[in-house]
Amino acid sequence: MHAFDLPLEVFVLILNNLESRDLLRCATVCSQWRDAALDVKWKEHKVELVDLLGVLGPMTRKYRKIFGFTTRHSSVQDAVASGGWRRLDELRKKITRLRIEMRLTLEDINYVKDLQHAVESSHHAFCPRLRQLEVNLDGQPHPYPYDFIAGESLAQIHLRGGSTGFIQQAGSVASALEKVALRSPMIEHLDASRSNISFINYGGFSKLRTLKHGGQFSVTSWIQLCAGCPLLEVVTIWWMQDELPDEEAIHSGPEVQALPALRVLSIEPTDDGLFTSYVLRTTNMPELRELEVDLAPLGYSEGAALFSLVRSRSPLLEKLKLVGHRLEWGGLASFRELRTLELFGLQSSFTTEQVGRIIGNVPNLTRLLISSFDEEIDRTEPSFTPAFLETIAKGCHQISELEIPLNTLSVPWTSETQSPAAEFKRLKALALEPLHIEPTVMETFARYLARLCPTVRSFATTTLHPNAVPRFPGQITEEERLDSGVMQDLLFAVREDGVSDSAAQELE
Repeated sequence: MHAFDLPLEVFVLILNNLESRDLLRCATVCSQWRDAALDVKWKEHKVELVDLLGVLGPMTRKYRKIFGFTTRHSSVQDAVASGGWRRLDELRKKITRLRIEMRLTLEDINYVKDLQHAVESSHHAFCPRLRQLEVNLDGQPHPYPYDFIAGESLAQIHLRGGSTGFIQQAGSVASALEKVALRSPMIEHLDASRSNISFINYGGFSKLRTLKHGGQFSVTSWIQLCAGCPLLEVVTIWWMQDELPDEEAIHSGPEVQALPALRVLSIEPTDDGLFTSYVLRTTNMPELRELEVDLAPLGYSEGAALFSLVRSRSPLLEKLKLVGHRLEWGGLASFRELRTLELFGLQSSFTTEQVGRIIGNVPNLTRLLISSFDEEIDRTEPSFTPAFLETIAKGCHQISELEIPLNTLSVPWTSETQSPAAEFKRLKALALEPLHIEPTVMETFARYLARLCPTVRSFATTTLHPNAVPRFPGQITEEERLDSGVMQDLLFAVREDGVSDSAAQELE
């Protein structure tokens, strides 16, 4: 039975279920198959450039070259008159998603450009309908040769790689992105989160809404971003392990600038905090909803001053992830719209009074996480006890996720099951990281937790002996570690033995 004994719409439906590479091979079978392939919804396929160019005809690998189709025709005019080019010419105009994973030589790339320019102006994009472009920078020719691919339809570009000799070529990529900005002014999403590039001027992308950048990011780049991208909504910058020598821009840059539409800002670890400090000190972000920053390199007074500015400039903040050493945590109580709060600091920097102020003034918290760095605990002044859990239960009626350490139980913890003064009404996930506890009172404490958290469906913990010193998980000795699975099993076992689940039934 021939394929075209099927109704055309059925045949196209079959083609739609093929991988892009196989679909492109089908387009080379004959003119009928090519026409059917053109009816496929190409916007649902992410095509590899090498596979697309394979439509020209069989390609032969050669020494020091990836593909050898550059010598297949006697001239460019002969090539554009071939059936292979006619198939490619139709298909390239249909492609909406393209991936450049395998590298080509400059000789091959220039040959493709010569073919295109033989039939249309060099101002035209090779894939005029392209909306998404993904490029693996590792091993690609320099300077960046693919700016001819996309045109005004491009809305999303993803650069990755750059780990092989690419640091020295950052200027070439910066230049290429400037060309892309001119040819593709409608780009809204730019992801360079796995590329080691720096000093990039993203300000040329005036329609940009989402930026993910991995690697160094200079103050100059931030100034250009604020000046050129007024529609920006999400910025993620990570892997800022070393600061860039950009101190002149810090001192001479604008004292006040704005990203009026920004809703999410995440700046991952920095070395001395200069970049983060500059951003928070100078940038007005009135629509900001989510903020993730590392203030650990900064001093107490500077950190407090920066967050005073954030409170006044970003009153709508709903999610805050903050890394610091000894900040005035109680000052976060003024962020009354917070729904998610994640705090990372030294154990001794958290006091029940400070955290209590947050709980008492931020009633709509749904997620609270408190985690400490490696630090020995002062046993004479326990910070996190079961009583503190009850304080959270009393003040945060909406909370559904809770992760805190319990560095000590009450002193003494009796063998009789205690009744909590309050209970969580909506808590679904509880993590006690870590839980310092005597093995002999595990079952008693499990019964207490079951009464305190009757709606919990997920429980995780790392159980340690009471005198164990907090360390990274791989540094905890076998003598200090207890079997965490026992505590987890006990909690759900005692509930099945008759602990009230009325709050869970009320919630459901």
